[in-house]
Amino acid sequence: KMAIDMLTSDVSCEKYNLKLLQVKVDGKQNDVFEIARQGAESGNPEVQFELYKCYRDGVGTEKDVSQADRWLQQAADGGCAAALVELANNMYGTEGKEKMEKVPEAAIELYAKAAAQEDERGKRLYAISCKVNGVIALMSEENKKALGWFKRAVRFGDPGAMYEYGKLYEKGEIVSRDMDEAEFWYHRSSNLGYPPAEYAMSRMYSEGTGIVKDEGMADLLLRKSATDGYVEAQRFLGMCYCLGICGIVRDARLAFAWLLKAALQDDLLAVFMVGAAYESGEGVEADQREKDRWWKRLRELGTTPEKMMESFQHVATEFKKWSASGGRD
Repeated sequence: KMAIDMLTSDVSCEKYNLKLLQVKVDGKQNDVFEIARQGAESGNPEVQFELYKCYRDGVGTEKDVSQADRWLQQAADGGCAAALVELANNMYGTEGKEKMEKVPEAAIELYAKAAAQEDERGKRLYAISCKVNGVIALMSEENKKALGWFKRAVRFGDPGAMYEYGKLYEKGEIVSRDMDEAEFWYHRSSNLGYPPAEYAMSRMYSEGTGIVKDEGMADLLLRKSATDGYVEAQRFLGMCYCLGICGIVRDARLAFAWLLKAALQDDLLAVFMVGAAYESGEGVEADQREKDRWWKRLRELGTTPEKMMESFQHVATEFKKWSASGGRD
């Protein structure tokens, strides 16, 4: 009897889900509220979440905050992943992308429940929340707490969290330096297409730290990271073409092309080198107006061409040393 009751309930829930889908496809927004109301009262968590949105947004009914809260809570209690994420967001006030405030543990647990259902928003926001709390703990010099938060951040396979966790082991500031452990997390993140991790793996392959040295893989991952938009990789590849280092043949036009990509992301050294290229005509046609535009951008970013010339000369010297020793940083 219990099995029959469960099957009947599932069929009933699916019926309301299909009805809602149909009226949305037909553009009959006024019918959404009535179908959602009927389905919600039958105990369908997903439809309860739809009813929450109706009351929240005034779809087919008057806006009603108390009713919205009631149905959101019921949907979350019933295990609806979208409702769990929404409830957590309401606790925190934002999806946590920019806010550097501690995320409540209750919100994180709701994200975790959604993530356990393979909900992508839940996974992403769980990882973001744990990373935020980890960074805050680091700023407060609560290193053990920070490590615990970063460990939690990698739980659902977020590549950004894996990369940050790998950096902890490479830097060795709150854990003992362990390049094998750093490589493990960088490698996992890189395999998921995370550009900063691709660049980190490029460095490790080039240096042979934590992994067998492989210049071919180093070059492949450097170019992939740069192509995927990572500013440090773009700047480095541009420098390689500019100076003819790390096994890359000097090519002023390719140097300019990669440095321009980094400069458009306000990388200071790249902004300077693009301006210098327009002044000298190396890699691009000389253009005084363009040079002045990039010099102006340097000043807007808080520095001057003169200061950046000193930085460039220092970096160029160090790059040549690293290249001669087989290093990359």
